[in-house]
Order: sequence, then structure tokens, then C-alpha cells
Amino acid sequence: MKKNDCNVIRDLMPLVLDRVASDESRGLVEEHMETCEECRKEYEKMKADMPQETLAEYEEEQRTIVEALKTTRATQRKRKRRKLILVFAVAFVAVMLAGFLMTWLDQGDWPVDTNRYTLSLSQLADGRIVLTEELQFHANSYGTTYSVQEEDGKEIAYICYTASPLHYVRDGKVIGKSGDFYWDDNLPDEIRTGRPDKYVTVWKKGDPIPAASEEMEAYFAMQEQIYPRDYDSEVINLTKLDELREAVPEWH
Repeated sequence: MKKNDCNVIRDLMPLVLDRVASDESRGLVEEHMETCEECRKEYEKMKADMPQETLAEYEEEQRTIVEALKTTRATQRKRKRRKLILVFAVAFVAVMLAGFLMTWLDQGDWPVDTNRYTLSLSQLADGRIVLTEELQFHANSYGTTYSVQEEDGKEIAYICYTASPLHYVRDGKVIGKSGDFYWDDNLPDEIRTGRPDKYVTVWKKGDPIPAASEEMEAYFAMQEQIYPRDYDSEVINLTKLDELREAVPEWH
């Protein structure tokens, strides 16, 4: 503290002792004396020179001020504790809600837009109908639901792709084609992609079905040979199967 500051504080001391100083002046004096031993001694000396009656009044007033400060500080501490408890409570609830929301969103039961994938049919020589899917969305994981309903006396098949919103990018890249899902020659009256309230018709009875390519025929012929798998030659067979899959033009 500069010497000039000490002089200012000592000029305020008589006003504080006479109880005519403002609260701001009293606060400056008390704050200064916490770090300045010389001024604190000077203050105690001035207080000792006060008349006994005046000193008694001053000390009573100081006790009142100290008690008021204690009450104020206690109230402030309580308010601070309440705020901290409230903050922790809100944070805890937010974490719990976030965990619940993440679990709910990750259930993978959200339908993918029907314009994000296309389906087509091919018929093998043995009569089986192969469904080729071209997925035009990106997802770490996705599922397929297949259901058959009776509508106006017709058997309608619905194929719907679902993905978790946590992993599904609406405008993602094409993630590829495949065709492992198939029927025998007993098809429903209509095949739709999507759900009854929003769908796209893939095929209906009377529509022609293109014949499968030779490469697709070869792929499914090999698949029939290795399932159930011959575990002694599993690696060789699966490698060959992958090569045949890569050669199917419907899937590339």
C-alpha cells in the first residue's frame, strides 16, 4: 500500500470512530487495516483515546455490524449451497434424460426414407425370386422388416428398412447392393417398400421379372453347396463365394 493511501485511510479513521463515515468509507478502512499493521495500530490508538461512553457506543455498534455481517454471510452461504445443489440436480437429470434419449434413439426402429433405397427382382432358373437392394444411405447398422398383409382381398408384402438416427446419415453415400433375400415362385400379389401409410410399389402380379444373369446363377449354386458349411474347406468356399458375388452384374 502506498503512503498516500495510508494518509487517506488515517483521515477517514476519526469519521469511522465517530460513526459518521459512510459504509463505503468504513469498508475501505477495515479492508486496508487487514494488510497494514501500522494503520491498524494507529486505529487502535485512536480508539483507546476515545471517551469511555463514546467507545462503549462504538463497540456496541461494531458488535451489531459484525452480527449483521455474520447473518448476511450465513444467508449467502446457504444460497450458494442451494444453487450448487440445484446445479448438480439439474445436471444429474440432464445426464439421465440424455442416457434415456440415447437408448431410445438407438433402438433402430426408425424407417429410412423410401427414396433412399431401391429394390428390384430377378428370377433364377429354379424358379426362386431374388430381391436385389440398392441402399442409398449410410448407417453403421440397419435392419429390414418384412410383413404380409391382406388388403382388398390381395396379399401385400411390405419391406421396410430401419436404422438408428444415431448412426443414420440422411444424405449419406451408397453403401452397396446385395441380393440374399428371395422367395420361391409363390409370390404375393404385390411387393411394396416402406409401410402401409407411405410406400413405393416394387412389383405387382402380372409384371414381368427379368431372368437372373449367369453370374447370379453361379453365385446361388455355390451358396447351395456350402450351406450347411463344409468346415474343412470353409475358408476356400467362402473366398470363392465372395469372388462370385463380386462378379454378379445386378449387384454392381
